[in-house]
Amino acid sequence: MIRSLLASIVLAAAAAVGVVRLEGALSSSFERVELEADATRDFTAERLFTDVPPAALDWIQKSLIPLKSATAGTGFDDMKPILALVGDARIVSLGEATHGTAEFFQLKHRMLELLVEKKGFTVFGIEASLPDALAVNEYVLEGKGDPARALAGLGFWTWNTEEVLAMIRWMRRYNEDPAHEHKLKFYGFDMQAPGSAAKRLRETIGVRDPATLPALDALAPLLRRGDAAIAAAELMAVDEAIESLARWIDAHPRDADAVIARRLVETIRQAASGRGAPRERYLNRDRAMAENVKWILETEGPAAKIVLWSHNGHASTEAMSFAPEGKMGVHLRRAYGAQMVVVGFAFNRGRFQAISQKMGGLRQHTVEAAPLGSFDNALSRAGAPIFALDLRSAEGEARAWLDSPLRHRSVGAVYEPDHADSYLAVMHPRRSFDAVLFVDDTTAAKPTGVPIGPPPPPPAKEARNLGVESGSLGETPDGWMVPEGSTHRGWKAHTVEETCAEGAHCARLARGGAVPPVTGTLMQRIDATPYRGKKIRLRARVRSELPGPESSARLWLGIAVPGGRGFSDNMDDRKPGPLSEWTELEIQSPADVHAEAEVISFGLLVSGPGIAWIDDVRLEIVPQTQQSP
Repeated sequence: MIRSLLASIVLAAAAAVGVVRLEGALSSSFERVELEADATRDFTAERLFTDVPPAALDWIQKSLIPLKSATAGTGFDDMKPILALVGDARIVSLGEATHGTAEFFQLKHRMLELLVEKKGFTVFGIEASLPDALAVNEYVLEGKGDPARALAGLGFWTWNTEEVLAMIRWMRRYNEDPAHEHKLKFYGFDMQAPGSAAKRLRETIGVRDPATLPALDALAPLLRRGDAAIAAAELMAVDEAIESLARWIDAHPRDADAVIARRLVETIRQAASGRGAPRERYLNRDRAMAENVKWILETEGPAAKIVLWSHNGHASTEAMSFAPEGKMGVHLRRAYGAQMVVVGFAFNRGRFQAISQKMGGLRQHTVEAAPLGSFDNALSRAGAPIFALDLRSAEGEARAWLDSPLRHRSVGAVYEPDHADSYLAVMHPRRSFDAVLFVDDTTAAKPTGVPIGPPPPPPAKEARNLGVESGSLGETPDGWMVPEGSTHRGWKAHTVEETCAEGAHCARLARGGAVPPVTGTLMQRIDATPYRGKKIRLRARVRSELPGPESSARLWLGIAVPGGRGFSDNMDDRKPGPLSEWTELEIQSPADVHAEAEVISFGLLVSGPGIAWIDDVRLEIVPQTQQSP
């Protein structure tokens, strides 16, 4: 049986090479090539399977390891074969086919428990920035702080879920048991938060020696949000500041925070070296993550074993055409070889959460069964709802199939239902993963409800400047703010002197810079206490300029209550079209403000590209006679 074809073709003149089709679903597609006389060029053809061959499906059914549940804490009897799959590996790298699937997160938790209890793993690393993960580690090791707040502090909505929080709480319970001599540690191995690293350095070495503060101040250009350009002189100052901080730490090796501080400086250096073109940043990040994993293992010692948590795309050990240097998994494979086992994740159908820029934010999405011929579809036809499969054990036709290019679902932080086919990536399963964990029917991960990032400032005592008359022209109106998530995406609010609905001034919300069209907000946060037990109503006049039907401008109103029992309405089910004239919009709470409500948030929201203005804002208690039945 032909598995691959390598043809060295000597061309006497320029030639056009078309498509060659052979029996056994083998095909090669070659583009037209222009070569000089007597030139030589190598071509590689791969076997393309239109469907899983019967022998491969039979192998899957006979080789799979059925799992009784995705839920952790259900024992290890069904997982015993996975121990042999892992063997003596020092690294077990767990991927995921989406960033928002509950069962993937639960299975990772279950795998962590198995590897800790049965294989002596003591280190956990996640695709989050090193400085932001320190608070989670302090909770896991010492019980300090609020685990939900620490998890939200990672700054990733993807991990800010009940499933991940349950795993972190389990890690703490494990460490609390005095019978467990070797304690678990929690690390982040990403490098996307130089601001967090600089803040931590300021709170440690900056406090100990004020002479380091000028170097920390010089990092400011690097800490600017978005893709703002850094001038050559600024970049030189950043590089000098990084070297200065590194020298200070190296000169104080006995400083209590020296080890972590030195690595924080390196993550800042990694971020600085990744300020180039998008592709360069993309590759730099994976290279940096691999370097940070190596540092974690070196820091923890030669006996340390680590479980890694990332997306399939980062975990994969297959070099892709768009990343010939390799993703994180490729770098780690070069360094650790068979000491690392990579487990990809796949699914057939179900629900997950992801951001839709067209639909205005984080949403639950549902997909039907994976298409015929895909890797996911073949796994689903094995008939087991949840299972593990060691791809390395395949032989014959099954191995040939796993060595061929197959489509599989790959969803990151963003998913647009209108382009579902674009989330089917092509991989060679055996090149990408050593094993796979498969779930036939999935559910969406559950957000914790705790806002991500640093804790928000305390709410104002009362609403201010609702008429938008106070504030300097060109600046954000007094009392109002554009939250960090919006400023990061280029949104700005200005007090303007135009044709306003009332008075001389109003507020304008618009997006600048070449960033994708995403949601932006202008808002206020106030103490909910005076409104408890009463229905409230938000009214305002809004005008908008929207380039297409995917955009909208509207009001939003939220009431935060502990335990997620609050209220939120952003008019998503009744989006107004472009408002060429000032138009009054309204949101009314359907019930009285909860007796434990803490914060009321409200303001203007623009989804997609566009510009909007707001004026004459009123947040009021609804008289009993005016309340909706």
